Amino acid sequence: MELEAFLSYPFDIKQTIENLPYCTGAQAIQLLHDLKENFCDPDTGLIMKDFPSTMALKDRELREDKSTFTTKDSDYLCTVVTTARKVLRDELNARVFHGSSDLRPSNTRLIQPYMSKQIQSKDYLPLSWNDHARTLYLKALRDAVSINPTPSSQQRQHGVKKQKVASSGLPLFRGAALCSAVGAQDDEIRDSVLDELKRWELSDPLGYS
Repeated sequence: MELEAFLSYPFDIKQTIENLPYCTGAQAIQLLHDLKENFCDPDTGLIMKDFPSTMALKDRELREDKSTFTTKDSDYLCTVVTTARKVLRDELNARVFHGSSDLRPSNTRLIQPYMSKQIQSKDYLPLSWNDHARTLYLKALRDAVSINPTPSSQQRQHGVKKQKVASSGLPLFRGAALCSAVGAQDDEIRDSVLDELKRWELSDPLGYS
């Protein structure tokens, strides 16, 4: 029962990452972080399915559909499980969260954790990776602005902001472009990329759950 309980969560994560197309790169790394830091914590208990009420086939099938669970304290877990937890944690540190620049995730996969509202990337990415992710994110925003630039506040005239927009419509990050600081002067140039970064950082995660 303990081995079944221990192996079920890593197996669920494997199936999620490999088979669910809507599992993002950020979520994959977050799941592995949760597996390493929380599930494999030596002081954490283990939630196990209870035995079926009888050995009859109907009761065994019922166990799969309507299981009841018991949490077993870490002090009473078998040696096999405590050892497996340590080994899995060490392997995840060595293979995924090592911090090496040679084996870090792709640029796209690093941007996703930095943008994610589920867990802040600084809480689970190695420091060098998190810094690199921020740089990549800013570069991606600036590349987007270069495709469809947001006019600067220098283009104001008599309280009206003249904008040159792409043929496709309004400028990118126009929300940030409309936000002007209190008492801003006409010659002030706003950085729409940094505005977008700040607005995203301050936005409420509950709106994206």
